Amino acid sequence: MANNYMEFSEAIENLTPKELEWWTNEWDRVIDAYDDNPENADDDSLCQDFSVQKDEKLVWFHDDESGNPDKIGNVVQRFLKQFRPNECFWLTWASWCSKPRIGEFGGGAIFVTADEIKWHNAHTWTEQMREEWRKNQEPSNGSS
Repeated sequence: MANNYMEFSEAIENLTPKELEWWTNEWDRVIDAYDDNPENADDDSLCQDFSVQKDEKLVWFHDDESGNPDKIGNVVQRFLKQFRPNECFWLTWASWCSKPRIGEFGGGAIFVTADEIKWHNAHTWTEQMREEWRKNQEPSNGSS
């Protein structure tokens, strides 16, 4: 049997006391949502994907098994809108399998601002490149 994993590690640093309080409250909200009903926690719940490091004045997003970058992007965007509207955040991840199974390795990235979240997946990108390549291989209409 093979296991699939997603790993990432990124942080938002230099948090002010007010920002640290916001992240602490967000963490408490996430834990409460899972304690109330783990199957129906709201869409922005992060589970164990982040921790607030008060001594280091940062919030650390990390997982070594099956994190959810989309949910991280959503909560980071709320943070940026409220506290840092002119800044950005990014997170990259690796997806891998414990056995060398075809098509089960990759990765991706999210890029977050107060206004938008852009998402990039290695499999999606390679599929797009393949489609572009195929189009270029087709004979042009009207050529001799």
